[in-house]
Amino acid sequence: MTAGQHPNPSTRPSHFVVLLIATFALFASALLASMVGSVDIPLSDSIAIVLANVGIQTGNPIQSHAHILVDIRIPRVVAAATTGMCLACAGVLYQGVLRNPLADPFVIGASGGAALGALLGMLIAANRILPAEFAITPTLSLIGALLSVWLAYSLSRSRGFTRISSLLLAGFAIGSFTGSLSALLIFINNSMRLRLVQTYTWLLGGVSTNDWITTISTFSLAIITIICSLLIAIHLNALSLGNNSARRLGVDVEKVRLVAILLASMLTGLAVWLSGIVALVGLVIPHSMRMLVGPDHRILIPTSALVGSTFVVITDMVARSAFSPAEIPVGIITSLIGIPVFVLLIRKNLHQYDF
Repeated sequence: MTAGQHPNPSTRPSHFVVLLIATFALFASALLASMVGSVDIPLSDSIAIVLANVGIQTGNPIQSHAHILVDIRIPRVVAAATTGMCLACAGVLYQGVLRNPLADPFVIGASGGAALGALLGMLIAANRILPAEFAITPTLSLIGALLSVWLAYSLSRSRGFTRISSLLLAGFAIGSFTGSLSALLIFINNSMRLRLVQTYTWLLGGVSTNDWITTISTFSLAIITIICSLLIAIHLNALSLGNNSARRLGVDVEKVRLVAILLASMLTGLAVWLSGIVALVGLVIPHSMRMLVGPDHRILIPTSALVGSTFVVITDMVARSAFSPAEIPVGIITSLIGIPVFVLLIRKNLHQYDF
């Protein structure tokens, strides 16, 4: 099974141009998102505040604007960008290793498993059961994502072949099951039940962090994981030719598959730990980028990371400004965009694949 037919390479823009445009779009969207909100900050003040924080005084911005920008807006923008980067790259890896154009952290149940693991980590950290409070939540989030993907893949595999319909059904079942367990965990725990709205907002994709330590540490781990993903990109290209062809090219198929799933699950766990379940970013962005730049994972991974970051930064800006001062979870907006794309992909694949 392949990921579908791709446009003629000669009709695609050069990879350098795509990367340049994607990088510019990310910085432009980040700047805009930092300025827009319940309190709009002028561009001149934004630039002056940023320069002042690196020791360059160029003006006298309003002090309240400095607090909003440095302590609230910029950490949130970085968190949104990190979330989009993680989910888009996780989608690329899942689709590449499973050779399935519909594989996505949300669709195959990885996000739900990661959310359940993160909730358990929060519960453990809140009760100080273990000393490593900072590490336990992302670790359990990663374990939850890994277990969910393993279950979905195992349940959908028959006679050495994984059917798309089986994977979708298994992912739906596991996502529903972990979602029910997450809801149960919230309602039986007093501290979580008292913070019901906050917890459910996070579960629906609440990019609300203003903690620089959490944001920067997650961003750093995400960058390291994506670099590791680039190191196996050429092997993922070989896997797209089929297991037998990959083996003839000298690729250790099982090892590459294991590493790719581990990296994708780690990215999913990081994204969920930071922002809850932001649905279908890992489906929409990789599919769009594959049509634009082709199936080569060496370019597909970085372009998906940049565009995924831009996408979540923009949708998060809309989520917190469209109904200001009220905010809606960004996961609701990504679902409204992603579900129609998901349906269109299924209809397209009905004609191309044996479901």
